[in-house]
Amino acid sequence: MNDSIRIKLIIGLILTIFCACTNKSSQSSQKDSIVLKRKYPNYFHEPIIDKSLLLSDEKLPVLIAELEKKNLKEKKKANEIPNFIRKTLNRMTADNFSIADYGEKWQVTDDVVEELPARQLVYLGLGDNITLIAYFSGGIGESEHILIIKHKNQQVTGLWHANILHDFKTKKEILKFLKKNIGNESDFNSYSTYY
Repeated sequence: MNDSIRIKLIIGLILTIFCACTNKSSQSSQKDSIVLKRKYPNYFHEPIIDKSLLLSDEKLPVLIAELEKKNLKEKKKANEIPNFIRKTLNRMTADNFSIADYGEKWQVTDDVVEELPARQLVYLGLGDNITLIAYFSGGIGESEHILIIKHKNQQVTGLWHANILHDFKTKKEILKFLKKNIGNESDFNSYSTYY
């Protein structure tokens, strides 16, 4: 057998082994994906962000003024988030806005060991047409999110969002921070689509 044929046979053998390994790896990856989808079904839907609801940073002074005037009913439990608000947040997140009560276990890091909510409630204040929510989310690092939600007749009409690296637990602390940082959008990261 000449060298040319021998080289072609060796290349053919290498390609056959490579294709077999790639196919087996692909099948294994597909099986893993199916298992994960069954185990964590909420994490596999595509978030739907209704951009018409998102309020710009220019609206923030008006929202702060409105929140300052309102006597919000403070709640402590995540299940006290009104259903119409929860439905909007469910659509905007890949995990149906899974959230634990303050002080309960939640998924702080990106190292998933057990199935836990992706967030932890920090503050919930309900008004007749405006709601203030603050919660922690984890991953590579812990951060706090602030949501100001406008609503009418049990319909969300607007939503302002900030992702900050602070730890505020009261309406007063949250509003003080927001007022101090108006015009400094980099402190809010309000254009983030991560909720």
